[in-house]
Amino acid sequence: MTSEGIRKDAVLIQAFPDLRDVPFGFAKTQLLQEHERRVGASVDQMDGIVTVTQGGHISIDCHYKMSSDYRATPFWYIQPLGEHPRLLLSDFGNGNLSEQFHQGFEAKHERKNKTYNLEKKASQLNDSAVYFCAVSDTVGWFGREANRKLARNRSKKKHLQ
Repeated sequence: MTSEGIRKDAVLIQAFPDLRDVPFGFAKTQLLQEHERRVGASVDQMDGIVTVTQGGHISIDCHYKMSSDYRATPFWYIQPLGEHPRLLLSDFGNGNLSEQFHQGFEAKHERKNKTYNLEKKASQLNDSAVYFCAVSDTVGWFGREANRKLARNRSKKKHLQ
């Protein structure tokens, strides 16, 4: 036990229920408010601080809401103590991610239930971190305008020797 009453083999997981509470300094509040105003996307992480014994199962729930017809693309970020947040997993095509990248974590995207829950079968001490779930709206429709722009830009492209 440490002086704070936490076992030395405990893995501390913190999940913020609202990204506005995140203690790192980019303009997240303004970006989130603008995103919610335009698209109506929000994420709920209700787990708060979770303590897991080393080797124990980690499970963090992520529920999202979208008020538009955009296709939701969820992400999980990890922020170890003293480091910047980095991408852990996404449903944007994880097929080629190395084990080092996702650290043994898995997340299953259930579009019908609007969930992207994070799990790991056996926790390790270096899993102690803050975990963030985020969702992005992705336009899934490609029309003629996009094709025309691409063709126009391709013809103007200069080749450098």
